[in-house]
Amino acid sequence: MAIISTELENVKAQFVQDSFRQGDAVLEYRLFSPSLKEGETCPLVLYLHEAEGQDDASGYVFALEAWQEKHPCYVLAVEVNEKMLQPDTEKIKLLVSVLMQFSMQQKLAVNPNRVYVTGTSTGGTLIWKLISEYTTIFAAAMPICGAGAPFEIQKAFCVPVWAFHAEDDPVVPAHDYLAKPYDNLAGTGRLINALRCAGNPDVHYTEYPAGWMEQRGLHPHAAGAVAYEDEAAKEWLFAQDRSKHYEIRQIVPGFYWIEDHNWDSIYLIEGQDKALVVDTGLAENDFIGMIKSLTRLPFEVAITHNHGDHMLHLDKFDRYYMSEKDVWMFESFEMKAMHRGRDYSRCELMPIKDGDIIDLGGGYEVEVFDIGGHTPGSVAFLDRKRKIMMTGDAFGVWMQVPGATTLSVYQANLEHFLERISAPEYEGICMFGGHNKQSGGYFPFGDRYIPNDAKRIKDMITLCKKLIAGEIKGEPFTMRSFGKEAFMANYGQASIVYNEQVRK
Repeated sequence: MAIISTELENVKAQFVQDSFRQGDAVLEYRLFSPSLKEGETCPLVLYLHEAEGQDDASGYVFALEAWQEKHPCYVLAVEVNEKMLQPDTEKIKLLVSVLMQFSMQQKLAVNPNRVYVTGTSTGGTLIWKLISEYTTIFAAAMPICGAGAPFEIQKAFCVPVWAFHAEDDPVVPAHDYLAKPYDNLAGTGRLINALRCAGNPDVHYTEYPAGWMEQRGLHPHAAGAVAYEDEAAKEWLFAQDRSKHYEIRQIVPGFYWIEDHNWDSIYLIEGQDKALVVDTGLAENDFIGMIKSLTRLPFEVAITHNHGDHMLHLDKFDRYYMSEKDVWMFESFEMKAMHRGRDYSRCELMPIKDGDIIDLGGGYEVEVFDIGGHTPGSVAFLDRKRKIMMTGDAFGVWMQVPGATTLSVYQANLEHFLERISAPEYEGICMFGGHNKQSGGYFPFGDRYIPNDAKRIKDMITLCKKLIAGEIKGEPFTMRSFGKEAFMANYGQASIVYNEQVRK
């Protein structure tokens, strides 16, 4: 029995009509807000629907009283048309901007790790596009009778999906490509196969057999009318949480890049005799179990700097490599808060300094580079054989944080680092940061790729000089200013957040 339409019509009246404007572009939407206690957060469901009269509006089910009693959530309803499916459409950028304001920027009391997306037909097609292009926004997706580009959808190998389609859907074929002008798009069955072949571990597909929909008095393209009654699927959707997942990629054999929900970057380097984990991230997950799933070698841990988002799981190791210059920060009030009360006292410090080598066996060596600034003991680690360097937050760069050095000290360390890596043996190294967003690659942190390279380091040195001399004055910076007036300044490819205490 399909959801009673009068229930959906009644709940639609509780949505508030609004719009988001950016330049000349406008995005219209409806928003349902739940009843929450002070300080509570809850999920947000993005429901992508077609124009009135073309869609059965079953996705409004998440705003019904029965569901809200179990799972309070915001429901953001956006009307979708075919123009939104075109490449680089401004409306998609507006839509993502709205999501970021509501979740990441906390305009609403949304848990940013529990943003879900669902929709039917054209809305379902837009979902496949969104999770392919913005892989870190959504905790899970529930697309219904949509279509997508199979090779593109493989980018969403880390996004949990439960999809629905009718086998005999005459509008969007479940297992074939569409007709022109959308002949680059294929139906759900083919997309599910592409996702599974890309290594996505959490993919579910419900396909209604031929004739099944019509036996219930429904058009085969109206899969949403029954999909939104699937309690198992809805409960699965709301059980998904980005904070419980790691995104893992093997960059080259023996070298893994891992990212948690907080955009903290973790690295695993394999040698012949042992492996080395660089930083641990902040996610409250089975960190050791995750590392063991990637390597059979015994492994140690090396820390780029003493901040909680880089070393929360240090207490799971017997010993660790870190600069002695950062040891004092364990007693800092701010750092104790970042470490969430973890006791690291039993862990043995293996102090490292500029030029030290950590031998992993078989010719695999990790070299240490001092780049103190963000913290006094910030270091980078170079996998010499693979020519990959892990720089932590050395080029982030937040210098307004407690414990940061002065800009003059940071400048001197940058100049020393630049001189070292200018040697012929370091030509062609690739630098990975402590957070992928530092390269500008992850929305909403920017869509212009700014690599950690010699040009950026030179610009950082120049920016330090100009800030110290007073030749550049930054713009006010209010996010995480730690009680002191802070500013952000830019020069070329370099950016620094600072306060007056470090500008010397």
